[in-house]
Amino acid sequence: MYPVSYLEKQKAFSLIEISIVLVIIGLIIAGIVGGQQLIENSKTTSTIVEIGHYDALSANFKSKYKVLPGDDLNLQTKFRASENDPAVDKDGNELHNGNNDGFIGDNNSDNPALEQESLSFFQTLYLSKILEKNYTGQIPTTDSEPDITKINKDGVQHYPTSKLGNDSFLYIRTDDFDNKFEKQTRVSIGVPSATKGSVSTRIAKKIDKKGDDDNPLTGKIITMDANTAQAKCLSSNGTPTSLDDLTTYEEITTATYNVNISTKNESACIIMKNLNL
Repeated sequence: MYPVSYLEKQKAFSLIEISIVLVIIGLIIAGIVGGQQLIENSKTTSTIVEIGHYDALSANFKSKYKVLPGDDLNLQTKFRASENDPAVDKDGNELHNGNNDGFIGDNNSDNPALEQESLSFFQTLYLSKILEKNYTGQIPTTDSEPDITKINKDGVQHYPTSKLGNDSFLYIRTDDFDNKFEKQTRVSIGVPSATKGSVSTRIAKKIDKKGDDDNPLTGKIITMDANTAQAKCLSSNGTPTSLDDLTTYEEITTATYNVNISTKNESACIIMKNLNL
């Protein structure tokens, strides 16, 4: 009789042992996914608080100076470092008067994030000591040309960065979007005409659902494409679309979020909240 080899002595894993391993793997995966969900939920809540915070800051400034931050026609006089150089603040940054029209920013601007009153909004909140962090009020440039990619990348800060991360930041814009909405000033998150730094459709929907009405184009929070050449943020009757494609009141008010996308970063959105002025 031949001796039994070592390999022949080995026994296969039992069903119980395999089940235990699978349960452990499942718990690890669930923990990772659950942790990511908690982080995402925390960022969503923080972002809603963050964009709502500027209502109070604007009201505080308006109560003190009787004008909106950035919109002040006499901004240079109020915040100049000295009478000898009236167009420069105490940190050496240029000051720009607003037009005192009751709005912040210009809906005729090609790039509202680079519009001067939007920049001056954060600068004057800092100079009035309502915001602690220094914002320059300057348009970031490369070779004397406005460059959206230089925001927060050239050693100074022009806008507050968003708690959402992904290089997203906050800015102020006023627009009626070709008369599709009432002309209003809004706090915005996302980079116009870009993908990096913008908000994914999935995150935009979570913010809207928790902070408003879960509808991208109604209520106090609205969402639209950062770049219409990218995957669309909106959906109309099950078809991906953008605000530019929607023409009727019914189409606008019944639009939904386009969540049927393959990756979380495929759609680049800008999310905006009405600023209560």
